Amino acid sequence: MKKYFLVPMNFLTCDFKRLREEYFRNKKIMWQIPGKKTLDVKKGMAASIEKGDIIYFYVCHIPSSSGNEKSRIMLRGEVFEEPTVVSYSDVFISESDDELVKAFSISNLTTLNKSELENDFCYCKEELYTKYGQIYPQGKRWPNSGIGNLKDGLISDLEISFKETEYKRDFDTLIRHFNQECFFKGKIGTKSDHHTFMRRNGTDYFEYHHFIQQHSKVKSEDLLNIIYKQENLISLCSNCHNKLHYGRPEEISKMIDKIWEDKDVYSMLVDNNFQDIIQQKT
Repeated sequence: MKKYFLVPMNFLTCDFKRLREEYFRNKKIMWQIPGKKTLDVKKGMAASIEKGDIIYFYVCHIPSSSGNEKSRIMLRGEVFEEPTVVSYSDVFISESDDELVKAFSISNLTTLNKSELENDFCYCKEELYTKYGQIYPQGKRWPNSGIGNLKDGLISDLEISFKETEYKRDFDTLIRHFNQECFFKGKIGTKSDHHTFMRRNGTDYFEYHHFIQQHSKVKSEDLLNIIYKQENLISLCSNCHNKLHYGRPEEISKMIDKIWEDKDVYSMLVDNNFQDIIQQKT
């Protein structure tokens, strides 16, 4: 019988660049099974993992639109090869530099659709707790038998969200979601004006700018419901983000003009009636 596992993936330390290269070269990735007491694959978590089982990755420490870190289920895969003993250099996250570790391979990776990826609250810790109870992994530990058995309702919802039949939503889609370019790149200044840096996890750094700003005095329910939605955000390099907040008025005005020139952004702002909401509620 197929089993379902929820395993932690740390956004800050997981080498996404290497993961991507490995997956597109071999169509699978190697993942370590925690535990240093024994290399016996017939004991502990290794003994319960079989080919065809489903792995859901619970990605923690993700930058979010609210400025706080989020933890969400964002990736699904299938066990391709059952646990075996491999060199620690063959896995992506190793708890030690021991020469040998237990690991297994995962294939058929899929992620969420566009709207779910862009929704920071989709399958986040808070939503999981509210709908399904406390089932998420704790730190580096995998779920034990007591909390690792995912509830049928959650499994059903996840299987629908991560299905492959609608359109291609593979691992590369998730990487692109983590690698957003500055909105003003190619619109203002030169390429070097929007220079960013690569995070230690192999993804490009960016920041969110909110059209309706986060503010402690915002009481309106309409505003609170909009602030952290994708419709209220653009991704920026840190230079442009700070300039938009603290730059000279003439530079800010030029940036705002460029935002309004973008047909998609203009339509989004008009469709969501942002200006009227701001005038009425602030």
